[in-house]
Amino acid sequence: MNHQIQYYVYASKINLTQIFDHNLFTDIREQAQSNNQHHHITGFLLFKDGKFLQYIEGQKAVCEQLFNRIKQDRRHKEIVVLDQGQLEKRYYQQWLMNCYNMDEKTQTLELLNLPDMVYDFDIYHWSQAHVHEVMSLMAKNHLLGMTPQTGSFFSVVYRRFMGQNKKYLIIQLLILGMFFISLLFLKSNYQ
Repeated sequence: MNHQIQYYVYASKINLTQIFDHNLFTDIREQAQSNNQHHHITGFLLFKDGKFLQYIEGQKAVCEQLFNRIKQDRRHKEIVVLDQGQLEKRYYQQWLMNCYNMDEKTQTLELLNLPDMVYDFDIYHWSQAHVHEVMSLMAKNHLLGMTPQTGSFFSVVYRRFMGQNKKYLIIQLLILGMFFISLLFLKSNYQ
């Protein structure tokens, strides 16, 4: 049995008939997450200025069936495959479909540290190198636990920085604690 993972990265534009549907992104996210959990598909979806960039990965037959359904979806048009291929293992094991609406500025998006190239979102002109750079950046954020549904701003910051700078932050917190204790001690001596 072949356990290789198939992946597709494609660009598309929102269909004009859907442009005024304010729930479109939410509907797509909820539908994708539900369907992908059932079919063991993982990946991410970026949306900006009426354009989608989606990465999907899964067992070959399932992934091909999903991509054929995506091509028939009337909510978007001008579907262009930017890259496809096979992997030995998944990039996004825990992401049923993480969706980022880049038109809405959120703390999570700010913490992703994506380059200007991604925010410019000229996806139809991206080279394969650009696509792989985005895949790599999103995989890094996946490993850091950066998801749009991760909770409060402080919980996102905590996970992001504690994972990378645990010792530094502990030392800083100890110094800050000693500073406040010193202030309390000085205050009590002057009273």
